[in-house]
Amino acid sequence: LYKSKIDKEKVIEIFDKVSVIIDYQLSKLTEESKRKYYLTAKENVEMLFEPIANCEDLIKIYKARFEENSENAEWLKRATSLMAKKQCTGDDIFVKMSEKLHKLEPSAESAYLMGIMMIDKNQNTRAADFLKEAVELQKDHDKKSEYYLTLANHFFKNLNQPDQARAYALRAAAEKPGWGKPYIAIGDMYAASAKECGTNDFEVSAVYWTAVDKYSKAKSVDNSMAEEANKKIATWSKYFPNQKDAFFYGYNNGQPYNVVCWINETTTVRVIIL
Repeated sequence: LYKSKIDKEKVIEIFDKVSVIIDYQLSKLTEESKRKYYLTAKENVEMLFEPIANCEDLIKIYKARFEENSENAEWLKRATSLMAKKQCTGDDIFVKMSEKLHKLEPSAESAYLMGIMMIDKNQNTRAADFLKEAVELQKDHDKKSEYYLTLANHFFKNLNQPDQARAYALRAAAEKPGWGKPYIAIGDMYAASAKECGTNDFEVSAVYWTAVDKYSKAKSVDNSMAEEANKKIATWSKYFPNQKDAFFYGYNNGQPYNVVCWINETTTVRVIIL
């Protein structure tokens, strides 16, 4: 009918209604013999709809209909879901609809999504607020751990608060024991801070000891991190101080050494033998 009797907006309206029906039936049916018909229908409906509405069409339609549907959670769910499927998440209308939906039906997932969108738009303070809310609402320990790690990376890269970033990474590790990724992240933070945490070449090189410590920790608690950790260890070990420079500053291999700056950790002297 689209080619002769109905416009794109009507097609989208019908697609919304049909999708809701299909998803409802799939959520209720348990018999595979019946479910397969709805799965086939879902595939066919999406295939028919795919070439009809592009991002420009969806943005135009949803902008026009947003005000009248701004309190309608079901409409907002369908609209944001469709825009996400079509990869139309860059426009402000998608952010407005997502934020309104989050206010109407707040969840850990919606708060996390809002946080990621705010990061993409360089609204870093708002992003941090949404990510913190996601952590508070999330009950699943594994997901909460991932949220904490996202917070850690956000605070380090976008908010320039390395102390807080490390604290969130450690919370991620505590929330999911046996996960090495948070220690990889801390090691990366230390390595990235080397030039800021030393007043001479020796002190800068010494920072890489603490980075390698964290990579070693990562693989010790999580064997799946071993390959990544070993690559980073090999990379940054090349920048350790050499024996001559260490001796000049009064240090020998195996001695304790305190890295200052925000890192403030005691590590072990390891020198390159020339």
